[in-house]
Amino acid sequence: MAIYEGRRRRLVALFGAAAIAAIREAGLRVPDDISIVGFDDIALAAYFDPPLTTVRLPAYDLGVAAGKALLDRVAGRTVPDRTLLPTELVVRSSTAPAVKKEAPGPGP
Repeated sequence: MAIYEGRRRRLVALFGAAAIAAIREAGLRVPDDISIVGFDDIALAAYFDPPLTTVRLPAYDLGVAAGKALLDRVAGRTVPDRTLLPTELVVRSSTAPAVKKEAPGPGP
């Protein structure tokens, strides 16, 4: 739960490492009350309290793709509007398991 204008409002998840301190200041627990997810899997993410679930980017491949696009553009070659690279979800202790919703039963 998060405090919002004096009322409690349900949040499912929050994105970012800096949120852990604010969540604790609000009297909430990570991941019991709210899950926190970071992006880019910085080296310290594994040492946060709790260790931060994060999305890992392929940094080397990202650099190679950017360099190739730059060289192609300078050479006058066509450069795609976007390049998709694989990411990896690194699950640590800052996220709770997903809550399974039951499928609605047959109507009346």
